[in-house]
Amino acid sequence: LMRVYDAATNTWSTGPSLPGPAVENPAATVLNGKLYVFGGSTDPFSGAVTNAAVFDPSTNAWTALPAMPVARGGATAQAIGNKIYVVGGMNAAGDYLDSVSAFDTSTSSWGTAASMATRRDNPASAVFGGKLYVFGGRTRNADGTVPVNNLSTVEMYDPATNTWNFKASMPTGRRTMVVGVLNGRAL
Repeated sequence: LMRVYDAATNTWSTGPSLPGPAVENPAATVLNGKLYVFGGSTDPFSGAVTNAAVFDPSTNAWTALPAMPVARGGATAQAIGNKIYVVGGMNAAGDYLDSVSAFDTSTSSWGTAASMATRRDNPASAVFGGKLYVFGGRTRNADGTVPVNNLSTVEMYDPATNTWNFKASMPTGRRTMVVGVLNGRAL
């Protein structure tokens, strides 16, 4: 079930449901006036799906996209140019991911980008100057046991070089947060 808020009228309405199973923690981003939604999980810490869809408000309809090559729940997504990068999250078995799937909106096809240095679920992200920044999240110990505290690290992806670099860490580790960009700063 999709809920739509209209700031001009301060009202809510119901939109069409996302195709596929009901999920928590999908990744979403906007490109060219359309809403793109990727993955999500059908169960806590497992059950990630490969679903991908785009919502066009001019037609009030969802269109299914080709399935992601990797199931992801708790990922983050951002658009740079005509590509949407879906980053991190957990796979269907609940394993934390450092990988990146890249959806080319001009060809409606999937590719990959370089993996992050850190496996992250539920990070936040933003784009500055054509570069993708991924903030925080959470990961598990190398043996897959007890989750590590929320991450404070920040990684930056440069699509021109297909490389990741660490940036200044956040003062406090966080996950499942939202980052907004205002006046050239991530908040």
